[in-house]
Amino acid sequence: MKKKLLTSGILFISLCFFSLNIFAQGAPGDSGGGDDPTGGSDGGGTIVAAQPLGVHFTRNNGDGTCGGQAQIRLYYTTAPTVAPVLTQIYYQDQPLYSNLLPITGNIADFASKGYVSFCLPTSNIPAAIKLTLTYTPGGTNQPTAEISGTD
Repeated sequence: MKKKLLTSGILFISLCFFSLNIFAQGAPGDSGGGDDPTGGSDGGGTIVAAQPLGVHFTRNNGDGTCGGQAQIRLYYTTAPTVAPVLTQIYYQDQPLYSNLLPITGNIADFASKGYVSFCLPTSNIPAAIKLTLTYTPGGTNQPTAEISGTD
């Protein structure tokens, strides 16, 4: 009798624990915590898949690709499906350009060129200095990412 009671008790506790993990509900409006597998939204209610982060960037001071203007080329190991938005370029923790507006990257040529291009409204990015770029990988409600380098 004690063995059946002990077995039944363990089974009951296990089922209670299992049902809390499977059937528990959060408070109204609570996302349930954890990561959103969709990556967020674009600000207009459209679900945006989580986007990859850049792994390296180079600068280019006007070889015709951006009509004589400076360019940032952001490289990825996996192609983004939503154009990232460059929000600022920093040098020694200060904005390199005080009036830089967000610049949407060009992902149309990623398959052939292997990078996302940002055409800047200036003709020169100083060479041989460490820069930090901040950008939004995709969708306005996604967190800002940053990448640093001397290229």
